[in-house]
Amino acid sequence: MDKNSNKPQFNPSHTKPLRQNLRRNLTPAERILWQRIRNKQLGVKFRRQHGIGPYIVDFYCAECSLVIELDGETHSTASHINTITSAKRL
Repeated sequence: MDKNSNKPQFNPSHTKPLRQNLRRNLTPAERILWQRIRNKQLGVKFRRQHGIGPYIVDFYCAECSLVIELDGETHSTASHINTITSAKRL
């Protein structure tokens, strides 16, 4: 979070290399969903592997304040589950 407010910082610079790597290496489920929601196919813009504070979410729509996280192997580790639990407190 930003020191001067309660709002989380979007896309902090220190997470950029990780976000770029995640965008280049989508899981099969992420790839399928991205093909269905990219280019405003649903009437709103989605971003993939978007940083919100210390977290990187799979898909984010600012207009709807909507985060989409897909389940899968990379999401079932103990550290990821702890991260998601912490994110719910934001």
